[in-house]
Amino acid sequence: MTNALQLNNQAGIAGSSTAEIILTIQTCIDINLAQNKKFYIMVQDLSKAYDRINLDLLITAMDRLDLPKIFQMTIINLFKGHKNSVIIGDHLTNSFDLTTGIIQGEVISPILWVLYYDPLFEAINNTMTGGINLQANI
Repeated sequence: MTNALQLNNQAGIAGSSTAEIILTIQTCIDINLAQNKKFYIMVQDLSKAYDRINLDLLITAMDRLDLPKIFQMTIINLFKGHKNSVIIGDHLTNSFDLTTGIIQGEVISPILWVLYYDPLFEAINNTMTGGINLQANI
C-alpha cells in the first residue's frame, strides 16, 4: 500500500515518525534563512480531522487507488447512519446524527485518513511553483 501513496504522506506509515517531518521543516527554515530568502510554510489544523472527512471524497480517494467497489462500499457503510451523544458532567445529551466523518478509535480509521489525505500531497508534489524537495529517513 505504501508504494501507492505519495512519498511525503507519512502520517502513521510504518517506518515514519513526526521526527522526520519536524526535521524536514527545520531544514527548510535553515536553508532559507541561510540564503536570506523569503519563504512560506503552510500548516493545517488537523484537530477533529477524522470528524471532518467527507465520505464522498473518501470514495474518490479510494477510486484513485483502484480499490474494489465492494471494499469501498463496505467501508462507507461502516460509517453511515451513526449517532452520537456527548457527556457533559453527569448528563448524557440527546443523540444526534453524524453526517460526515469516520470514527476515531476504529481500527481502519488511521489508514482511511492516510488514503483521504493523499490527493493533497499529490497536488502539492505536482505544482510548478518550485520549493525545496527534501526526504529524510531516521
